[in-house]
Amino acid sequence: MSHPRKWRESARGPIIVATVIVSCVTLGFAVVFPGIKEAGPKDILFLAEAACSGAAIVLLVIVYQVDPGVIRPKSVKDEEVTKAEHGQTANLSKDEKGQWCRKRTLADGKVEIYERYCGTCHIWRPPRASHCNVCGYCMQRFDHHCTALGTCIARKNHRFFVAFLVSVSLGALFLLTGAIFSLKDIEWGTVRAWRDWHMYVIIILALVYLYVSLIAWFAAAHIFLLLCDLTTKQYLKSDPEAVFLTGRPDCQRFFGNLRSVCCANIKWKYLSGKPVFTDPSVSVGNAVAPAPPV
Repeated sequence: MSHPRKWRESARGPIIVATVIVSCVTLGFAVVFPGIKEAGPKDILFLAEAACSGAAIVLLVIVYQVDPGVIRPKSVKDEEVTKAEHGQTANLSKDEKGQWCRKRTLADGKVEIYERYCGTCHIWRPPRASHCNVCGYCMQRFDHHCTALGTCIARKNHRFFVAFLVSVSLGALFLLTGAIFSLKDIEWGTVRAWRDWHMYVIIILALVYLYVSLIAWFAAAHIFLLLCDLTTKQYLKSDPEAVFLTGRPDCQRFFGNLRSVCCANIKWKYLSGKPVFTDPSVSVGNAVAPAPPV
């Protein structure tokens, strides 16, 4: 039985990000590109920027609206945890944060995993799952909560998040290239050019586009994480209990790891005004672990 909870995330972040993207692109089309004299580069940059900015807006909406990978919460405390709190079982232990933990063998009998109990959602979290206090749910393959986009980045929307970063960084690079072409064509080193206010605007925009294009490093880092089947939290923390005790993710199965993430099913956060939860089965690396028994 699920809690009738609502999503707690805010749309303020995505609205601000969308406004920044639209503003940068609009100024690029209105000020930067008209200053390019050569028709060939101007048309190519115009079309490339239109494609990237359009893709960025669409991906922004998808990242915000897609269910990141919620694990369905339960309304009652797990019976095993209740017994442990009364000292009636020795099968559970507590970690450094005081959370109940247990070791479990998957159905194939070959892989052991550690699970932590979430006292808010009343579920056993599989490896790499984590509870987000902002969204209010436990997420499969939790990467991080992105305040700028107003949602968690987890198993089901991580690929769209990476695609969004790539689109934004490429769009910024196209705008920066257009600004360089424009400054070159107005002969910005001459005295006459420094008397034109357009040049100052283009220089400021070029600096803004250069700053935004640095997102490319962030995008490259997340592409690496996807190919290696890692999460940001797992990579930074290096928690031995956060992944398989055997069969750890590796960076040699690039296409297999990429396929496992990019082919994950998509579910929207809301359907007919009600929250939509993910399937009770949870992803653990390249395998699927059945939901723990109640």
